[in-house]
Amino acid sequence: MLDITRRGFTFSLAGALAARAQANDDLAALTLTEAAARIRARTVTPTQLTQACLTRVVTYNPKLNAFITVVREQALAQARELDAEQRSGRLRGPLHGIPIALKDNIDTVGVRTTAASAVFDDRIPEADAEVTRRLKAAGSR
Repeated sequence: MLDITRRGFTFSLAGALAARAQANDDLAALTLTEAAARIRARTVTPTQLTQACLTRVVTYNPKLNAFITVVREQALAQARELDAEQRSGRLRGPLHGIPIALKDNIDTVGVRTTAASAVFDDRIPEADAEVTRRLKAAGSR
């Protein structure tokens, strides 16, 4: 019989998930802290991390329908720019190279932002929302 407390189970589950992510080198399964640490240590590049996340979107989005607009080429271009900064030892901040997904009601310059409404189906903002601007400045893409 397995006698385990909820607290023990939680820690065991977290450890198992972390071990699985590292064993499979599934970059998309890393926590934010783990991904940032790997970027700082230069054991993973922003492009590798971005590619892993984009692969996950391609795999699961047809079933989940979580993303309205995916800017694959833009994300990879920005990740390559951050790769160069990483190689030169310049990190913008703790979010350097961390891929992000913004809800479709947060303006991102040049990216279709619909707020999930047919009224805004073709809306492309000319300026970033403040949160978008700050995340970009911190190095996330």
